[in-house]
Amino acid sequence: MPDADVGGRDVVVQFHGGGLRRIHETHRSFDPLHFVLLFPAGDDGWKINMKKNGTQQSITPCDYYAYRIQWRVNDDGSNALLMSERLFQEYCCSGFAKAEHCRLQWQRHNQTAIRAAMYQGLCDHVKAGDAGKPVGKRIVLSNSFVGGNRDMSRRYQDAMACVRHRGKPSFFITFTCNPKWSEIVDFVEFYPGSSDVL
Repeated sequence: MPDADVGGRDVVVQFHGGGLRRIHETHRSFDPLHFVLLFPAGDDGWKINMKKNGTQQSITPCDYYAYRIQWRVNDDGSNALLMSERLFQEYCCSGFAKAEHCRLQWQRHNQTAIRAAMYQGLCDHVKAGDAGKPVGKRIVLSNSFVGGNRDMSRRYQDAMACVRHRGKPSFFITFTCNPKWSEIVDFVEFYPGSSDVL
């Protein structure tokens, strides 16, 4: 396994007996194994089908990481996660990648739910002039998938409808921030020595 392509973002653990085990990014031990400094006690991270307390509703990775990275009023500055600077940034990127991976996996495994068969994939393939190339398996992203082609097209059409209704935009407005404003200075006092607050 050491010379094999791990694929994705899996963690490979070597046991004392010499055996190896691959920990997938959706396993509850992925975060404590990947971010050892942030989870010194080995607390569990997000896992598939993690339930909210007292309900049968599953927690999405986006919900889980949004909860984990919130600053709370009663924090006394000892929250290691929020104070870990660059490691915190990597943790946020890792959480985003996990959430995006889970969203894409849902799209892949629920093609019947989003009615992907309604799209004329083969006809589109032939019209595009790719008749000699293999078709492969087509995975359709729903228009609710943020960042997909259909979502971007829908957003563009919405923007053009606004232009058609209101007319062409005539102003380009920017807003600058003054780090000496009182509301910013008051908030920064909670994070002494943090360079990434602003």
